[in-house]
Amino acid sequence: MTGRTPQAARRGGVITRAIGLGDGSGPRGGAAATAEGAMLMVASTFFLAGSNAMVPVLSPEIHPFVSGFILNLVGLLTVWPWLRREGWGVLRMKAPKLHLVRGVIGAATLMAWMWSLAEIDLAKATALSFTAPLFAAAAAAIFLREKVSRGRWLALGVGFAGTLVILRPGVASLDLGTGVALLAAVGMAAMYLTTKMLLERESTASVMVNTVVVMTPLTLLTALPVISVPPGSLLPAALAMGVLGTLGRVLLTRALEVADTSSVMPFDFGRLVFIALLGFVFFDQTPDLWTCIGSAIIAASAIAFARLETRAARRAITPAAILPPPATGDPTCSPTKRP
Repeated sequence: MTGRTPQAARRGGVITRAIGLGDGSGPRGGAAATAEGAMLMVASTFFLAGSNAMVPVLSPEIHPFVSGFILNLVGLLTVWPWLRREGWGVLRMKAPKLHLVRGVIGAATLMAWMWSLAEIDLAKATALSFTAPLFAAAAAAIFLREKVSRGRWLALGVGFAGTLVILRPGVASLDLGTGVALLAAVGMAAMYLTTKMLLERESTASVMVNTVVVMTPLTLLTALPVISVPPGSLLPAALAMGVLGTLGRVLLTRALEVADTSSVMPFDFGRLVFIALLGFVFFDQTPDLWTCIGSAIIAASAIAFARLETRAARRAITPAAILPPPATGDPTCSPTKRP
């Protein structure tokens, strides 16, 4: 006797449900859902940090664009949980042109992100990626005419101040790798905006599945000019990068499904801790004081902004799409509409 009920055995564990091996059921709100979301987010940050750490390992022999294609190719596995739940009809696109635009932005963003990981310290690149929701919120207010309260504008301002602390304009020179990392963050913001536009016409499942389906051939086209056969010794690392990134992507999506963004978002900043440890142990990279201070400021502002967004969504009559934390430059993770 194991003491497990038939229902618990059927549902499976938190991770197995998240990757589509359980029946998809789980806690419906409350403390249990928040705890599950937190567990999934911590696991997601660990896997995504590990995936990102593989890029500089591969970069001496494998171009970052090729790494991006491999990541996206293995990422096709993320289609499985959605197809299992929704069926093949999820591949139908109601807005094919917008899907294509989103795919082009996503492919360019992913390649910029992978290139920056190979060029600058992992912790610095990761810290800059956390500005993506701030860019997205500001752009939504300007271009989509979304109302932003004074509190949320203050949170955004604090977040961008944290970015300036990291960059120290006028004191430290802006190198190409840092500039590309910032462009990747802007690209992630554009992905969030196009996601919100798509969610007005498509289901979350359709956005998730079709993003990967569209981006995979686009990343192949980008990688073709620099593609080469990886040495046999690097094949395990390349496979690990793809598998870890895919697991992290799925777990992040599930965390945002089962719990409020404001509840699980603080745990996403554990990714910065994991990536800093990996950078220190394997690449002798130590984040400087300004990166640490700026990261803390950005984290505080992003958490405050998420809480304000969640409160506003709860007061709204219709559900709102809450911006998720950035999936380490992975633009295929879409926000989900939560009531």
